[in-house]
Amino acid sequence: MGTNRIFTFTFILMLASLGLGISGVLAESGGPAENPVRFVILGDRTGDAEPGVYEQIIVEAERLKPEFVITVGDMIDGYTQDTLQLISEWDSLLQMFEAFSVPVYFTAGNHDITYDIAESSYRRFAGEPNYSFDHRGLHFTVFDNSRWESSGELPEGYLRWLEDDLKQNQGAAYIFVFMHKPFWYRTTLQSFPDTLHTLFRTYGVDAVVTGHFHQYFAADLDGIAYTSLGSSGGSTGTDLIGPKYHFAWVTVDDKGINLAPIAYESVLPRDVVTGEETLLMYKSKYLGLEFTNPALVDENLAVAESTVGVMIQNYNRSVAVDDTIRWEIPEGWTVEPAIMPVRLAAGESGRFEFTIAGNNGLKSTPKISLNLPIGEERTRAVSRDLHVARLASCPKAAEPPKLDGKLDEACWQAAVSGLLAPGGEPSALDPTRFYFAFDRDNLYLAARCEDSQIDSVTAEVAEQDGPVYSEDCVGYFVQPNLYEKIVYQIYFNPRGTAYDVQYKAGTDGYLSGDRSWDGVYEVGTARTAEAWTIEVRIPLAQLGVSAESGQDWGLNFRRKQPRLGSAADWQQPIDTDPQTLGVLRLR
Repeated sequence: MGTNRIFTFTFILMLASLGLGISGVLAESGGPAENPVRFVILGDRTGDAEPGVYEQIIVEAERLKPEFVITVGDMIDGYTQDTLQLISEWDSLLQMFEAFSVPVYFTAGNHDITYDIAESSYRRFAGEPNYSFDHRGLHFTVFDNSRWESSGELPEGYLRWLEDDLKQNQGAAYIFVFMHKPFWYRTTLQSFPDTLHTLFRTYGVDAVVTGHFHQYFAADLDGIAYTSLGSSGGSTGTDLIGPKYHFAWVTVDDKGINLAPIAYESVLPRDVVTGEETLLMYKSKYLGLEFTNPALVDENLAVAESTVGVMIQNYNRSVAVDDTIRWEIPEGWTVEPAIMPVRLAAGESGRFEFTIAGNNGLKSTPKISLNLPIGEERTRAVSRDLHVARLASCPKAAEPPKLDGKLDEACWQAAVSGLLAPGGEPSALDPTRFYFAFDRDNLYLAARCEDSQIDSVTAEVAEQDGPVYSEDCVGYFVQPNLYEKIVYQIYFNPRGTAYDVQYKAGTDGYLSGDRSWDGVYEVGTARTAEAWTIEVRIPLAQLGVSAESGQDWGLNFRRKQPRLGSAADWQQPIDTDPQTLGVLRLR
């Protein structure tokens, strides 16, 4: 059984508890059967920490004096390999904890151990990442999943340690497992297998507590009470449902485990947001409202009058949609009709058509919105900017280009330029031209990036997936199959080093980035006194497609020029969402 650094801490606010459906008798002398165990769980502090919030929670917490406090991770900002910076951040955190008068146990979050190099700092200030402890008949296993994105990526040695710890402590009255990332949301909650859940069932785990999302939700799965805490100080998004800044108050007695989220001056039930509502919220956000076709933009950045389809999907199986589609229409645009009633039965979908035209240079575009039900009495406002798509031509190469950075092959027939600044204005970067070509098995990319101070061009990163995006670079967002929500983000610096991520939509529609995906590229670069150039061959087999004339692919591309402190994009906004991409038409 590992040990961990313990600090003192107290905690109070108004409290309430809600049974998790777990019962049992704790017979240990002096244990919860005679005197309930009460403790506090703290949510994430960082991820753009809101100044003063965590500190105020400490003040309120000290009023209650629970028996101990345990975190779910993300206590420092992290995301740096600067050891001195890490020491400073830990020192600041520990100064906050000096006000605590009861033990505090740490769980490692991705901000706390971002890189392997940061693990030594974590051990110095927080102790072992994997450890366990006992308290009055209860067993607590604290497991580090901070640097991985799924159970399948966890080191084998970590899993052996976890299984051994759970196996040796099956006799505890109740077993809790704490870990930072809620792998269970994408697996067990959606009826997919998960190695950790199998271990928890096998060895009688009663409750699992996580964080990371800055969104509170809970579910009972195969007799195990899963709870994911939201924020105790980290920033929260506009998609938030349920309590904002909060902590959890836990009571364990002979009737079972009771957990309640406690917000400022309020007492909330444990199921204030259910796992099902969270799934419906994300499905509604990412899949509930989608354009069936984009509004095509001409060379003057105008949209000729055309019909755009909108698909509305009601994922709620018990509540109907009874709302109104409304458009926010900027100057220079027309949308007919601007208001449309929508009625869809539970689980039903429907397609709605609108006539749209615009001529304001894409400085702003119409936005569509409506409310979709995610619970019996809870709705979520869903909105999307109109999917406008610029069109780039991709000719078929009669023969493969020679990848030497000279751009003198016949396949580079027509340059694509006209990049836009973040506000939609024409780019202030030095002139930039992009080129595209294809054959059945390959996509070819080229770019010419002029620079009036060519010696200032930065290109130090030499290893794939290094921070290419922080240097001079060109970046591409490619969706080879419009019927699959898979987008490849690929950046190249002037020496040809690639940074790439595969984004793939899950069953809830959320696009998760897989940074471990590595493409294979053949690259040629060159540099003159006026510009740096690049030519790239991307074998399409690794993207699971082949190319044929007549195909449309999703596309966006950009240039970053650090000397000017800016970037310029072909499509606005720059995003991995397929409904923000332009069109690459294979000729």
